[in-house]
Amino acid sequence: MKLSRLWMILTLNCEHASRLMSDACDGPIEPSERLAMRLHTACCKPCRRFRRQLGVIERACEALANAWRGRPETHDSGPRLSAEAADRIDAALRTARASDLG
Repeated sequence: MKLSRLWMILTLNCEHASRLMSDACDGPIEPSERLAMRLHTACCKPCRRFRRQLGVIERACEALANAWRGRPETHDSGPRLSAEAADRIDAALRTARASDLG
């Protein structure tokens, strides 16, 4: 491994780590970058939280894309809302839209 790669692994900051995490969502990253990101997130709680948040966003986008395509969700989305709660939210959204339009 080149010395510059080793130095990047050892000195990765939060800004660069978050950029690598985002890049990893879009496609493969270099093995040395993946290692640096993993080592950084092992000792950085805010970056671990950011990585989890990216995962939530990816799963939500996937579920939304599947819904638009008329496909069922491909993963367990966790607890579901009761029908009454969903109706209350739907009514509140309709009321908010109506007040925005009028």
